[in-house]
Amino acid sequence: KYPGIIKILTADDVTGNNGFGIYPHIKDQPVLAKDHVRFRGEAVVALVGERENVESVSEEDLGLTWEPLEAIRGCDAALSGKLEPVQSEIVDNILAEGFLKKNDVEKAFAESFAVAEGVWTTSAVEHGYLEPEAGYATKIGQRLEIFVCTQSPYMDQTEVAQFLGIEPGQVRIIPSAVGGGFGGKLDISVQPLVALAAWILGRPVRSIYTRPESMVSTTKRHPVQMSARAGCSKDGKLTAYEYHGDFNTGAYASWGPTVADRVPVHCSGPYFVPNVLSQSRALLTNESPSGAFRGFGTPQAAIANDALLDVLAEKIGMD
Repeated sequence: KYPGIIKILTADDVTGNNGFGIYPHIKDQPVLAKDHVRFRGEAVVALVGERENVESVSEEDLGLTWEPLEAIRGCDAALSGKLEPVQSEIVDNILAEGFLKKNDVEKAFAESFAVAEGVWTTSAVEHGYLEPEAGYATKIGQRLEIFVCTQSPYMDQTEVAQFLGIEPGQVRIIPSAVGGGFGGKLDISVQPLVALAAWILGRPVRSIYTRPESMVSTTKRHPVQMSARAGCSKDGKLTAYEYHGDFNTGAYASWGPTVADRVPVHCSGPYFVPNVLSQSRALLTNESPSGAFRGFGTPQAAIANDALLDVLAEKIGMD
């Protein structure tokens, strides 16, 4: 029916668990979505063939029909309770939380000579590596070899095995020299699609993302809405620090729980602060998943920290 198209794969073709994820207990992102699509850029079908033939097939040709749903965009919408949750089992859209408390923050602020506070919002950041996601898979007997641009070959092996329904020993990952990663290639990208196609067809299959395909479908640095305040003594010693951050982790978990857990520990920076209260949340939205990107949320928190130190220094006249 479609010249040059060898196979059209859907969620029904996934031979194991149609879900993958960083954590053993969270496999929330499907290899191919079925019935419900949670963000623009999510894979629904995989067309196997030459690129020019694949690109000639339209959604209308495939008979895809869409029912638009109101999307949750941003942290405020995620917490509003006015829209259907991104994932039905997480009704409040709070995927994970982090918390740290050290001594009495309120007392320390009351006794501080100077206090500074503020609110900040950051946007998603694309990794922008020179080499987009790429790889190929070959079935050899009852084993699968995948040559792929990845930062996490052992995690890839585990993930591929579980969504194909085979043993990890049947999967060999051969990592290429990564043409830039910065954390972005800790997540899976082309691996599920080339693995599934090669396993079913019994022939080599490759995939190379174009730049637009890479940008729309892969993880980003977490956008965050955060507030913080810091106190110091007259001679410039930090006395207290308080931080609250809501991190937009997108439609699926990726590394969101790690970000939520790590930020409270690091948000006060490389300084001795005797009194700290820090809280963070990873929130689900209908946006591209946010994942690992050098620092796991701490660079965003550092914006607030550095800004407050500037204000405190100005208040006490310290250069």
